[in-house]
Amino acid sequence: MLILSSQFKLQRGDSINKYIVTDGPLYFQFQHAYSTVYDREEENDKSLDVTLEYDDFMFNVAQQLDEIFDAGFMDVDFDGEMEFILASEGYSDKGYACFDVANAPDYKGVLEPMDGVFGRFVDNFNPLITDENKRSKTVFDHENKTIFIAQQIGCCSRTEIWAKLMDGEVKIYKQVEKVVYASGEEHVITYQLIDGTMKQTSHEVKRIDRSSSEN
Repeated sequence: MLILSSQFKLQRGDSINKYIVTDGPLYFQFQHAYSTVYDREEENDKSLDVTLEYDDFMFNVAQQLDEIFDAGFMDVDFDGEMEFILASEGYSDKGYACFDVANAPDYKGVLEPMDGVFGRFVDNFNPLITDENKRSKTVFDHENKTIFIAQQIGCCSRTEIWAKLMDGEVKIYKQVEKVVYASGEEHVITYQLIDGTMKQTSHEVKRIDRSSSEN
């Protein structure tokens, strides 16, 4: 089912009563004719109602982003609360917008996407991303509260990002950009978090032996 735009109303018995407006298109797979999402734990059984303008769906609670087809719930910032995740299909990959429905303030009743690594873009890089071939991927390590993100652009450009929970906030602490030029040179630029700011720490140039890959 293709939905060009829709409005989500998320409610829970405590502080959650917010709206999310999609900028689509979204491709929903119909699952159930009711709209309660269960987050079940041994000592904690909550429910979060999601009502669509068009119909009602059951969204899953995921541990990794590639488990979310179009929308779902996942604790992306390791705060113990589930964020609402909307997926967006790209040319050959899928990006994700995250909404902090439990803690973030809303803007005129409509919730905005989260900032930082969970926002739509960081320095022209779509941070949360997956694709079917695993060339671009986002991997959450919930035990160690870390995230590894890799985005492959074409044949010759790759960005890798490492983020972790620091002082109550998930921050990028390392970024590596790799670009292969027609001359056979691979440029590897590394940035690291130093005194609260991402700074370039190295720029390596490597020569790629193309003959070995052709034989």
